[in-house]
Amino acid sequence: DSIENYLAHNYKEKIDSVKYGYYYIQTKAPDTTESFDETATVYINYTGSLLNGTIFDTTVEDRAKDGGLYSKSRSYEPVKITLAKDHKDLKLNGSNTIEGFSYCISQMKKGEKGTVIFVSKYGYDYQSQNKIPSYSPLRFDVEMIGTEKE
Repeated sequence: DSIENYLAHNYKEKIDSVKYGYYYIQTKAPDTTESFDETATVYINYTGSLLNGTIFDTTVEDRAKDGGLYSKSRSYEPVKITLAKDHKDLKLNGSNTIEGFSYCISQMKKGEKGTVIFVSKYGYDYQSQNKIPSYSPLRFDVEMIGTEKE
C-alpha cells in the first residue's frame, strides 16, 4: 500500500508494475535498442532512497551533499557493474546486490535513465541496514552510462 500511495502522490500518470511489487519509470530513453552482452562490464550512477526521501547511498556528489551523506574520503563517480546471465549474479564493484536493483540494471540499455521502486522482498526484507529500516520499500534512480570500452 505504501508504494501505491507513493506512486499516486508523486506521478500524474498511472504506473503499472513490471512484476508484483516492482515498478519501473523510464525518465530518459536509451541511446540504442541493443542490449548489453549478458556478461558485459558497464558503468552506472545511482541514488538509493526510502520513499520518504531519505537517501542511503549514491554515486552522485551533489545528491550525497543534499542527503547528508557526503564524505571527502569517498570518490563520487560511476560504479562498475558486471552483468551476468542471471540478474541475481550481477556484481557491483565485485559484490552482490539486492534483487530489485540488479533486475533493474539487467534490463537497462546504454544512456537510459529510470526510477525503480520495489517492495522489501526485493530489497533487504526483514533485515535492517544503515538508514534502512526492516521491511522498507526502496527507490533507486539509475543512469546507465555504458561499457568500459566507450
